[in-house]
Amino acid sequence: MSNEDIINNNPGSPEENSHSFDALYDSLFKYNHSIMLLVDPETGAIIDANSAACSFYGYSYTDLLKMNVCQINTLTNEQILVELHKAKSENRKQFFFKHKLSNGEIRSVEVYSGPMVMNNKQLLYSIVHDVTEQRKAEEEIIELNRKLENKVVERTLQLQEANYLLEQTNASLEEEISERMKIEENLNKSMLEISDLYENAPCGYHSLDQNGIIIRINDTELQWLGYSREEVLGKKFKDFITFDSRKIYKENYPEYIKRGYVKDLDFTIIRKDGTLLPVLVSGTAIKDENGKFIMSRSTVYDISLKKQAEDKLRQLNNELEEIIAYRTYHLEETNAMLEEEINEHYRVEAELIKAKEDAEKANTAKSNFLANMSHEIRTPMNGIIGMTELTLMTDLNEEQITYLNLVKKSAESLLRIINDILDYAKIEAGMIKVENKPFILPEVMNEIVTLFNINAKQKGLVITLRTDENIPPILYGDTLRLRQVSGNLLGNAVKFTAQGGIDIVIKQRGFVRDKVKLEFIFKDTGIGIPEEKRGQLFQRFTQLDSSDTKQYQGTGLGLAISKKLVEMMGGEIWIESQVEVGSVFCFTAFFGVDKANDTVEISKIDENKLSAKSGRDSKILLVVEDDEVSRQSIVAFLKMKGIKTLVAENGQTAIEIFKNVGVDMILMDVQMPILDGFTATKEIRRIERPKNAHTPIIAMTAYALAGDKERCLMMGMDDYISKPIDFKSIYEIIEKHWG
Repeated sequence: MSNEDIINNNPGSPEENSHSFDALYDSLFKYNHSIMLLVDPETGAIIDANSAACSFYGYSYTDLLKMNVCQINTLTNEQILVELHKAKSENRKQFFFKHKLSNGEIRSVEVYSGPMVMNNKQLLYSIVHDVTEQRKAEEEIIELNRKLENKVVERTLQLQEANYLLEQTNASLEEEISERMKIEENLNKSMLEISDLYENAPCGYHSLDQNGIIIRINDTELQWLGYSREEVLGKKFKDFITFDSRKIYKENYPEYIKRGYVKDLDFTIIRKDGTLLPVLVSGTAIKDENGKFIMSRSTVYDISLKKQAEDKLRQLNNELEEIIAYRTYHLEETNAMLEEEINEHYRVEAELIKAKEDAEKANTAKSNFLANMSHEIRTPMNGIIGMTELTLMTDLNEEQITYLNLVKKSAESLLRIINDILDYAKIEAGMIKVENKPFILPEVMNEIVTLFNINAKQKGLVITLRTDENIPPILYGDTLRLRQVSGNLLGNAVKFTAQGGIDIVIKQRGFVRDKVKLEFIFKDTGIGIPEEKRGQLFQRFTQLDSSDTKQYQGTGLGLAISKKLVEMMGGEIWIESQVEVGSVFCFTAFFGVDKANDTVEISKIDENKLSAKSGRDSKILLVVEDDEVSRQSIVAFLKMKGIKTLVAENGQTAIEIFKNVGVDMILMDVQMPILDGFTATKEIRRIERPKNAHTPIIAMTAYALAGDKERCLMMGMDDYISKPIDFKSIYEIIEKHWG
């Protein structure tokens, strides 16, 4: 008798047919140990679920029937409806999802789903198989050989356990359908659909009697075996499996009878052509009302791809172990050699450190000796010069005056040499510090020019001085060191120039935060310096002409001292020269600026545009800036334009002012101590939110990188202005946000 005959040919009454259908449905669906769901393809509503599904998802049967597949699937509602449509139209039968359990755990599942008409309503039956562990195995394979990833994943997915869910017959079937013919018609349709589902399932199905004889088998398993139905029915199932599989069957049979089910047994099927097929078998025992075993129903899954993946994994693991062993052996050899090299390196390094320390001690001792000796010599030299000047004030004859002037001149020359040695010794010993006092640059440079003008005029030379107009009038720095470097360069220019003159040019080279960078240029028409000797210029105790008949005298320390002092002022010094044409000595240095007194940039702003106050007399602008010079300059500009201001040195103070006073706009520095501008803006926006208010906040930052403006706007600020601050830009932003 065929399967169709078993399912459909029942000479009994409709009630008996219904009871038979319910019993078959309960056996194949409700009491099946595979996870099964019945789903409405239009809405995703769960129509029915078996006990295995309740156990897997962790919900009661009643709760599951109230749920939608969207609640257990990690896909969006739209994506799930698309997948349901594919299953309904039979474009796909096999799906892979991430399902959520009631405890929040996410499990990987393989779902077999297909359409089924029940009571003229099309539903989807779904068999869910937990493939989480197989997924983990796939990930291990991916790590070992990424090139095999797509193929292994695709094939491994076919190895996952899939359990069929039979569609639930309409729970209200008996209540809604009263006519006998309609009941019988619906039962017949359902039987046909169940039969079709049984025969064409993507996994194997078979039933065995009490003696293990096959009494029913679906087409899928027959195709795997390669036999016809007539060749299989009436034969024992153990005849189609290997000897090892029979042992597994025998070992699990007692527990199977006791529990009523067995799950995931690894069997190997012997096909008709002699080839072997690894399968995974789950069985359910069917018992009568007295608990006596009647028959069994089993679900069979093809796991050949899984076995191949496991074999490949073992092969890769073996290869990996061989590689690790090989590399470990060579690594140990390399480590041994490396340790020897490291020990040698440490020994050499220790010797170098000791040599460096000895050299530093010797250099310090030398510098201290030079400093002490210079002081000892300088004291009596001052006495010699002083007494010589006193003597010149007495009544002397011409010959005495000449001799004493020669003594004074020689003593002053000697004192200059001693001072050079002392200065260099102090610099090397770290005893000289750069001061930071206010001064007016033109006054200092004019004094230096005046000092050397007499010697220059005696030689017929002309000294000119030009200074950029945009250099701030008040600078902060060390005028003593500036005089020393400039005097050294100007003195050399006068000394080595026979005709022509010396041009001094001072240029502004930009601002770095609160400091201005200046370049000082000394151009002469003197003898020039050969290119091969320029590298010696800034070395200590070095003279370009060291012969016994040299024309120009000196210690060779002046330029070396100048180089050290320029570096202490944050700059650098260099030379450009051409023999018999002249030389150009240049150096740069950084000086602080007093922006509060700097009106150069302010004077450039369009006064016609800034004159209109547009009712701003009653508005208050809060300036939040930690740098005092910057803060004072901004406030001075705003007050000059009639804008009322409040100031804060950090974000915390700004928040307190905002809460207690109230302001109409905020200029907010980004980087500040205590509380930065971003955090302060976030807090101000939080305070404003309940009031439905919004105060314009303008970011002020020294950063000018791409994306900084976007970051400020993202943090809740309304606009952005970069430092150094341009006052015209400040007012344009005020115009923009105050209207």
